[in-house]
Parts: sequence; C-alpha cells; structure tokens
Amino acid sequence: MAKIAYKEYPIETVAPDGTVLKGKIHYWSKDYYVHLIEPISVKTSSTHLMYMIPAKFIVDETKADGITIEEKGISHINIYHIAIKTMQEIYTDYSSDTLEMK
Repeated sequence: MAKIAYKEYPIETVAPDGTVLKGKIHYWSKDYYVHLIEPISVKTSSTHLMYMIPAKFIVDETKADGITIEEKGISHINIYHIAIKTMQEIYTDYSSDTLEMK
C-alpha cells in the first residue's frame, strides 16, 4: 500500500496567558492532525473522513471554519481555526495539569 504524503501548514497563535504557541497542521484531503511544537511538543490523534464522503479538508486562514460547497459538488471543510483552537486547548490543559502537580 502506498504511503500518503501529508501536507504541512505552519500555524501560530497566542494562548490566553500570552504565551506564543507554534505548531503545524499535517493534512491531506481525508485526514489531519495538529502538532503543537512550542512551548511543548504534543500531537493530536488523526481526524478522518471516510473515502466515500464527497468532501475534503482544506486550510484557509481567510475563511471561517465549516463546510463550503466547491469543486463539482465536493465539500471543503476548512480546519485552520479548528487547529488554532486545538492548540490553545492542548496548552491550557497542559498548563492546568502542570500547576496542579506543584
């Protein structure tokens, strides 16, 4: 079976406490996962679309998240803002866990 080449899209945001979060979205049309790189390294599990569903994941900073119909009836599912929110949640969970351990 051929290995699918994932595209990488760098993302950056700021956590509520002011910490700069850097990461990447790794995706292809039917799967994606988020990798928070700084200040900690954490990868999420993959999110998958079944092959038979006429849709694909896209990354577009200029559009709102959600589904738009494009390309001959194939829906585009924008994951940019979802990935930003995911990075913030990972960091917030990590920060609260770290504070509880002290």
